[in-house]
Parts: sequence; structure tokens; C-alpha cells
Amino acid sequence: MKTAKAIIDYIETFCPKDSAMEFDNVGLIVGRNSHKVKKIMVMLDADFDTVKEAIDNKVDMIITHHPLLMSPISRVNDEIILSLIENGICLYSAHTNLDQCKNGVNENLIKLLGAKKIKRVLLPNENFYTYTGTLPQMKLIDAITYVKEKLDIKNVRYTGNDESIVKSVCVVSGSGCGMADDVKNLGCDTLITADIKYHQAQHAKAIGINIIDAGHFETENIICNTIKETLEKQFEDLEILISKRKNSYIKYG
Repeated sequence: MKTAKAIIDYIETFCPKDSAMEFDNVGLIVGRNSHKVKKIMVMLDADFDTVKEAIDNKVDMIITHHPLLMSPISRVNDEIILSLIENGICLYSAHTNLDQCKNGVNENLIKLLGAKKIKRVLLPNENFYTYTGTLPQMKLIDAITYVKEKLDIKNVRYTGNDESIVKSVCVVSGSGCGMADDVKNLGCDTLITADIKYHQAQHAKAIGINIIDAGHFETENIICNTIKETLEKQFEDLEILISKRKNSYIKYG
């Protein structure tokens, strides 16, 4: 039987904890390193429903992309944390370190889009590594359809001229709309990300960058299967499940 520490040590060989951004809270959030683990569930977020799913499946460990806690707490009275403790489940999170690493969220995203000439690049204003690549040359309005088909999603939000030609793209899974200047400086014409705000769209238009907002959940949940496959290759005696949650908290009317 493996310990949580053995699993964490392996994960951090390819996405080191110290490569996370300064604001982030990654690592073992709930539980002990010595905790014995036979069954793991991988999920994007630990919320009431996904934690209940993990409890129902009698898992010993949860691995999330989004940290359960992002700010200090003064009292341990959160129902999710208490449920984890009471049911003997430890929780580990790999967030911006997993976004940036090789075979991490952004590399998986750009490969899922079928990009060619893929490069790992640094966005210097953010001190953040991500990936660029080329798509089949097409108009932005056709690229919208292309992205929806590749990510198997029904809706995107976007900014840019429908008739402009998409040649070179940069991906930033989750909230990357504030990185448009870096993307422009890399020579890309289109940023594929999520969580666009009004004034970010205004700025992108001003500097001539298209932004395709393909959804926070939709650009990140893709990593769950990669984590499962990676751990299965390393730990043949572990049972690894993926949460059945398939939808974002955001809905379209």
C-alpha cells in the first residue's frame, strides 16, 4: 500500500511545487503524508457533490487541480474539510504548477486542438510558461467552430473580426485573458483561454488579438484523464477514478 507522500513525491517530479505562481496554494491541503492510499479520485474541484462522490466510492485520496483553500482560515468548520477528515480522505492539489509543466494542462490543451509546430514559451509579464502552435489556416468565425468541435463544447465567447485569419495561437487554460500583451509579443494572433472580462476584450481589440473564451472548466477538466493515466503507469496497484462531473458551474440560457 502506498503513502500519500509517495504519490505526491512522484507528481512533483514532473510538476514541482515550487514552480507554482506566488499567489497559489498547492500541495497536500488536507491530511497526513503518512496516510495509506489504495484508491484515488481525480477531479477539477473539490465541492460538496464531488467530495460526496469520493466518499461514496470509498477513496483514500483526492487529487484536484483547483486548490480547496486559497486564503488562510482561522477555524476548521468548513463542511467539506470536515467531511474529508471524518471519512479519512486526504486532498492534494496541483494548480499553476500543473498548468505550466510538460504534459500539463496547457500542453494537453494545445495538443487536443490539433496544433502543429508546438512550442513551450514564457509569458514574461506573468512569469508563466505555456504553449503556442499553429492551426489549419482559417477565418476566426471558422476557428470558433473548430475549437468547439475539438473540445466537444457547445458555446464559446470571443472577440475579434470574424473574417480575420487565424494562423498562430497561444493557449492559457483557465483565466488567461489578462495575458494578451504577452501573446501579442510572441507573434500570435489568437489566445485560447477563458473568463474574459469586458475591458480585457476591449484591450484585445485595440492591440489586434483575437480571444476565444472556451470556458474555465472546459479548458482544464481535460487534465483529469492525463493524471489518471500517468499515475496508473507508475503505481499499478492503485485504483484511480475520475469524478463523473462533466459540466461547468456556468450555464447558458
